[in-house]
Amino acid sequence: MTSTRGGPPALGVVAEFWLLAHERDRTLLHPKTVGVGLAGVLLAAAILGDHLRIDGMVLTVGARAAMVPAPRIGGQGTQPTSVGPARPGWVGGDGPLVRWACGWVAAETPPYPAGTWVRVLGPELTGRVVAYLVNRGVLHPGGVWRRPRLAGGAVNTAGWPAARLTQRLETHQPLTAPDVVLLAVAQATGLTGPLLRYATPSAHNHLTAAVTDLRDRHPGVGVLVQEVHHAVQTTALTRT
Repeated sequence: MTSTRGGPPALGVVAEFWLLAHERDRTLLHPKTVGVGLAGVLLAAAILGDHLRIDGMVLTVGARAAMVPAPRIGGQGTQPTSVGPARPGWVGGDGPLVRWACGWVAAETPPYPAGTWVRVLGPELTGRVVAYLVNRGVLHPGGVWRRPRLAGGAVNTAGWPAARLTQRLETHQPLTAPDVVLLAVAQATGLTGPLLRYATPSAHNHLTAAVTDLRDRHPGVGVLVQEVHHAVQTTALTRT
């Protein structure tokens, strides 16, 4: 997953969703909704990278080699967990985040369904993504009273995901799997309103077709998108 030639350096699909959910220093979604969306994107990335699968519950795939500490949903502290290395196709912050999520999933016995994970991962995941964007120079770190804010020289980087997606939808360009994951989760969280506020009906049709194709080709990702939408609806999380 790399950025289009000529665009800013790739940050990874998870960080891109955080940027889609913000306009400069303004949050377009309730903070908890951002967390749910981030979790959906991360789990989708892990499924498409063949690290996780959904078979009623969210499960890890194959043998795992590295030991990674993971928190427990129903207990205290951390537990060492075997997870495999991130696959070479993931760039930016996705690799470490996928490893972290897989470690946590593997630590849980019995396993949990996707609906639990899209709620549980969000709070810590949000902090990890913000820290990553600070380290990449996209955000200034926040203080006690202030949220992290966009760095002065990072306007183009921050706006690139939205600009790229809207252009590809309007011109019916091919969409990559990460593009469609972003669009599917954006749709589930209510982000397509601000993202496509000036879009033509043709762009909306392209979005619908792409998301439908993703769900057909990858049923596990379709389940995740549905659970993200359900989490947002049942917890009454709305845009601020």
